[in-house]
Amino acid sequence: MIVKAFSMIGICLPLVAASIAKSAAADVIQIDVAAIQALENRLIKANHEKDVATVMRLYEPGTNVVIFDVVPPRQYLSRVAWEKNVAGYFASFDGPASLEIANLNITVSGDLAYGYMIQHFSGKQKGGGNVDLSARVTDVYRKIAGRWFIVHEHVSVPVNIETGMADLHSKP
Repeated sequence: MIVKAFSMIGICLPLVAASIAKSAAADVIQIDVAAIQALENRLIKANHEKDVATVMRLYEPGTNVVIFDVVPPRQYLSRVAWEKNVAGYFASFDGPASLEIANLNITVSGDLAYGYMIQHFSGKQKGGGNVDLSARVTDVYRKIAGRWFIVHEHVSVPVNIETGMADLHSKP
């Protein structure tokens, strides 16, 4: 009987340990997802305030950042190039540069994650006119020293097949 009890304990303990480990891993993922959501919220606020320095702090501190954008030159292969683009974009606005994010979906695996979303950009341009466009955005994130950064960003818009024109107002 004692042998049977020890045998059952030998079977149950690993199962309990595995369950606890799985629960702890799920908790870590939820913490990481929340941290990435907070990063995207900081991006929204920094856009509204046209704060280039804060935007750039959200991207990987090295020179490895790669951005595919919807406007020429359509690709930025360094932080320096991306920062220049962000500064020019903010300078084109008379007032805040609004950014809204919808349908944010984040997947985390260790120190890498990706998120996809719809971003809506709007605001009044200097010299008249308004910016009002929606884009599909996929971000790849890397956790460095406990903090998440964007390391790759891909921005695109759907194309109307009949006209061959970009659909800048597509809604999810």
